[in-house]
Amino acid sequence: CIVEEGAQLNRCVIGVRSLIGAHTHMNRVIMMGDDHYQNGEQAEQAQAIGLPLPGVGKHCVLEDVILDRNVRIGDHVRISPKGKPECYLTGDVIIRDGLAIVMKGGVIPDGTII
Repeated sequence: CIVEEGAQLNRCVIGVRSLIGAHTHMNRVIMMGDDHYQNGEQAEQAQAIGLPLPGVGKHCVLEDVILDRNVRIGDHVRISPKGKPECYLTGDVIIRDGLAIVMKGGVIPDGTII
């Protein structure tokens, strides 16, 4: 796992090869991790086509979230099930039983608020 400076994790379970960006706040999060690390060339290719890097980006806030394997969460993303209907689906995120779940391989672009 790589947890950058300023990240705060409270009551979280973090899986293998997880990447968490600087100044990200995670509260009651289960993060399954990644199947592999990306090398520099793979990261450049992903960014060239607009994909966030694997893991959770910088300055994010996640509460009551399950992150399945191989997710890509951009910078400045906020995810929480609070105030959403019980059966809510948008893109790669589903809300059930008071939890927001980012599905396997899900991509959440920079600045998204859910």
